[in-house]
Amino acid sequence: MSVNVEQAARGHKKSMIALYLANRNSVYIFCKLLLTDEQKAGAATAVVFDNVWHELAVHGAETEISFHHNLMVMAAKYCWKQMFGTMQQKITVAKSASVKCKKVQGKSFYGSVEKGMELLQCAASQMEPIQRYVYFSIMFGSLSTKELGQIVNQNDAAVWTIYNSSISALSCYLPANPGASLSYLQIKSLLKKANETQEFPQDVDHACINHIKAMSRIQIPPFHLLLFAGCTILCGFVLAAYLIFSNGSSERNNREKQITDSTSGSVSTSTEQGAISDSLRSDAAYFADIVIQGYGTITVELDQNAAPITTANFVSLAESGFYDGLTFHRIIDGFMMQGGDPNGDGTGGSGTTIVGEFENNGYDNTLSHTRGAVSMARSSDYDSASSQFFIVQEDASESLDGDYAVFGYVTEGIEIVDEICEDAKPIDNNGAISSEDQPVITTITIRVE
Repeated sequence: MSVNVEQAARGHKKSMIALYLANRNSVYIFCKLLLTDEQKAGAATAVVFDNVWHELAVHGAETEISFHHNLMVMAAKYCWKQMFGTMQQKITVAKSASVKCKKVQGKSFYGSVEKGMELLQCAASQMEPIQRYVYFSIMFGSLSTKELGQIVNQNDAAVWTIYNSSISALSCYLPANPGASLSYLQIKSLLKKANETQEFPQDVDHACINHIKAMSRIQIPPFHLLLFAGCTILCGFVLAAYLIFSNGSSERNNREKQITDSTSGSVSTSTEQGAISDSLRSDAAYFADIVIQGYGTITVELDQNAAPITTANFVSLAESGFYDGLTFHRIIDGFMMQGGDPNGDGTGGSGTTIVGEFENNGYDNTLSHTRGAVSMARSSDYDSASSQFFIVQEDASESLDGDYAVFGYVTEGIEIVDEICEDAKPIDNNGAISSEDQPVITTITIRVE
């Protein structure tokens, strides 16, 4: 468990403030995107942090990453109630999610975070509320379709349908003139920069800090976590909190592992993954020759030093023939091409998942998403990568580095990547390719030198 998280759960003021400062902008921006109102977003942020300390005291959190994710889920739940309230309202809005929109004009975007956020928020405010809610919950909040489905009482497929319609809707409401356009990558980069530079409301800041100080005055020894919970929630919940806490971290881990998309299948244990990475020769260089029907061969030099588990997983799948006959189902010209899904639609995998070997998941992988990088696709769960991978066509380091595991680079055939991306005919703004137009992977051959 993270030291900050563990001490914050015990009411340690400095640790609580450190976690608050590290996460306040994310929660505020998320709430502002959903509620489209600064005052409401500030009030929502204060409520979410108030609730999370209670939650942390009872249930704990394994890492600062899981603490952040819990915050975003709480924010999503709170904003859902503020936006829709009743089930009937939700159904009405969901049915209107396909309403056509007209292209609008707006202020030009020339690269500043302030202008970009103004442009994005203006477009977001014109979207159907359910589309805005689902889009930013996935795009910025990193909630899975399963988590969203539980909040809005819809199945994964329904949530995914709304998400796809929201992508088209957002593009409709973004200005048509080139100087004001925002691509998928620009939106990702913009939100990342805004998270780092957003000016936080002083009144909300004072309220949150004062609340932390008030709570932390109750000094709690490590073995009395439930006493802290009992001082902050109704006494009637103490017994239930104890029963939940007494199940230990293993139950919490199991619950977290359920938050994956349909690519997850059975989950590898750390021992199994260590054994996989040990299967590679440390003194050898590994290359993958990806033969694509009608185009030619793309050669990738794999980097087992930077991402040993990821590389070993890819080598194992390729040598077993898993990738033979699969396709590239998602292609965005000027960004990347993604493949390796047996379902051909982004929902499939090998039946086994691996840890995400990237910086924000605690791994020292310094490889960057520059042109020709090969990286693993995943869901919002950091440890959900399975078989899907993507090849970067144009530098995407600013928006992807630290969040995805690069495990190699194209050494030959980058012009084939360009050709495939240029030939692609996406059927939506997310780069989905119809099954009959998906480039086919004839085979992936592993060479050892």
